[in-house]
Amino acid sequence: MRKREAAEDVLQNTALKCLTKPPHRCPDNPRCYVAQMVRNASIDYLRKSRRELPTDFQDEAQDLLVGSTPLCGRVHLEHKQTLQVVARTLGTLPERNQQIFLRHRMSEARQKDIADAFDLSPARVNGVVKQVQDICRATAFQGEQ
Repeated sequence: MRKREAAEDVLQNTALKCLTKPPHRCPDNPRCYVAQMVRNASIDYLRKSRRELPTDFQDEAQDLLVGSTPLCGRVHLEHKQTLQVVARTLGTLPERNQQIFLRHRMSEARQKDIADAFDLSPARVNGVVKQVQDICRATAFQGEQ
């Protein structure tokens, strides 16, 4: 059963790779190209699995402490798609709101400094940040459904 799951993971990972990073030019023989990709991914998987130490986690708390990294790129792809939705949403908002939100979240500027730069009260900056965050969260959530 373990080999079948690994094969499915390798195949799914290869398919996601084809979708997210297509080749620069169309291959002469697409079947051979994809077969070679699956072969290379399988070899990489085997090499990686041989380096890993098998660990039996009896306690779920240990699992949480270690964290999990998915073998396939599904989670990575979902996060990338969500980020694209959020970026598009930010692009539809007024420039001032974008700047306030990005300065607060990305530059980690203090609300007081942002308020001074935009001639607003810190409470208003907080309101704008929350409003933009709520809009982005709502559109990202709609994209998941």
